[in-house]
Amino acid sequence: MKSTVIGINLRTLSKSIRLMSKYSDQIKILAIEDSLILQSINAEDTVFCQVVFEKDFFQSFQNDNDFECKVDIRSIGLVFRVACLGLY
Repeated sequence: MKSTVIGINLRTLSKSIRLMSKYSDQIKILAIEDSLILQSINAEDTVFCQVVFEKDFFQSFQNDNDFECKVDIRSIGLVFRVACLGLY
C-alpha cells in the first residue's frame, strides 16, 4: 500500500490516532480495497473504536494487496505528532 496524506487531512488522521491512544496501547491497521481502517479496543473489551478513511481522503492511494497489522500506538502517535508540527 502506498498513500499520501497532507494538510488538514494529516491533522485529522493524527487526531484519530490520539483519540484511540486513550483506550488502547495498540492500534490495528487494515488496508482493504479502497480504504484504510484503524481499530483499537481497550483491555477489558468494553470500548471499541474504528475509523475508516476512504481513498478520497488521501492525496494519493494505491493498494495492491490487502493487509492487516498491529502497531504500538505510542510509536505511531509520535510519528504523526512530529509530522503535524508544521500544521499548528
